Amino acid sequence: MMKKRFTNLSIYRLVATICVLQFHIFFILYARAIPYETLLSKGVQGLTCLSGFLYSQKFITDNKKFLLGNAKKIVFPALVVFGLMALWNLIYMFIFQSWNYINLFVDHRVYNNGLLIQPGNYYYILYIMVCYLITPILQRNDKYSLLISLAVVVVEFTVGFFFGSSIIACSYIAGYFFGKKLFGQLTNIEEKFSWKWFFIFLLGTLAAVGIYVVLVIYPISGNYFLVHLNSLINNILMTTFGMGTFLVIAHAFRWVNKFVACPFLSFTDKISLNVYLFNQAFMCGAMNMSKVVEPMWAKTVIVYAFTIAFSILAYYLYQLILKLTTKKAPVSA
Repeated sequence: MMKKRFTNLSIYRLVATICVLQFHIFFILYARAIPYETLLSKGVQGLTCLSGFLYSQKFITDNKKFLLGNAKKIVFPALVVFGLMALWNLIYMFIFQSWNYINLFVDHRVYNNGLLIQPGNYYYILYIMVCYLITPILQRNDKYSLLISLAVVVVEFTVGFFFGSSIIACSYIAGYFFGKKLFGQLTNIEEKFSWKWFFIFLLGTLAAVGIYVVLVIYPISGNYFLVHLNSLINNILMTTFGMGTFLVIAHAFRWVNKFVACPFLSFTDKISLNVYLFNQAFMCGAMNMSKVVEPMWAKTVIVYAFTIAFSILAYYLYQLILKLTTKKAPVSA
């Protein structure tokens, strides 16, 4: 099992998490004032690619234990986050006597200046579990593994065509195969730096961004097929951008691996999932800040402060739950 933390990957995880958080702030608070803020959201695909990249180095001997362990790692923190947000909502409604908001708890992207939960945004947890489900298959490295990987990609593209999927499973599979081929190149400072791979990743990333910008300036419109095809092309391009960004940063900054990751980076690795979970649910609550705070920079600071504070609280609460529920091994005489 690969346990070593690589500083360049920790740096990327921090940058990608901030990008996702800032994207949601732009999307909700700034009323899409920046046309291309969607570029920031591709930290999602980068983080998913990073996950596949890291799992490519882990040898799974017990599929059931692997799947249950990852389900626990994802679902339990999500439930803790959901519980804290529900408690916050109830306190908010009790203070302001706004009980009419309770019917909006299950709505998606409904704000009404209230601090509302968005469970509809947690659909990506299912995607993550699908990625873990196919990991033992990817590990086989035989023709069936390749065929199943291609089948997952085809299904993901089909879903993306009809429903605007973010192509998460494709990012994970790509990250996994990149890890199998290039893990040493992107993490081992003793290996010779490959300008060839660096420029391939960089040019692919820039090309994806360039084509995406052209499609934004000159959007495809017309019949149903063309509109959804345009949406799918955008998803593929932005997924390529997300993965390319990860590979470029990991490759360019691999030299920092000779330094031990500072405690701050190690801690951000641990709470990045909670930040990701909280910013999805908490962003709509930032609309409530408009009642007391006007400057956009102040709203942004408040959102960061609340999201990070709740993420740290959820982390320690989850650790406490694990400690209380984990059975201690009997002490032998």
